[in-house]
Amino acid sequence: MSKENNEFVGWCGLKYNSSTDETDVGFRFFEHYWNKGFATESAGACIDYGFKNLNLNTVLGRAMQDNAASVKILEKLGMKYVRDFEFDGHKGVICKIESRDF
Repeated sequence: MSKENNEFVGWCGLKYNSSTDETDVGFRFFEHYWNKGFATESAGACIDYGFKNLNLNTVLGRAMQDNAASVKILEKLGMKYVRDFEFDGHKGVICKIESRDF
């Protein structure tokens, strides 16, 4: 929610995948709220919650390579590149952060 006007700006959260035993942080915001820090702030809060309250050791972040803004957010959060992946013919990157590095 925007503090300025109480509008819904998008979403962010942690998602656990039981088949891979991995937790990742994801975010999507309406375009007119891009570049205002919402994704960085909310993703950082989710990661902090995961480490402090859920006792997670690692959180992953995924972004498509052509989405430079999302890749930059993962880097700002302190995540490090792990590997590439492909989704529907598009290339992406997987990054991670460990609790000891956050």
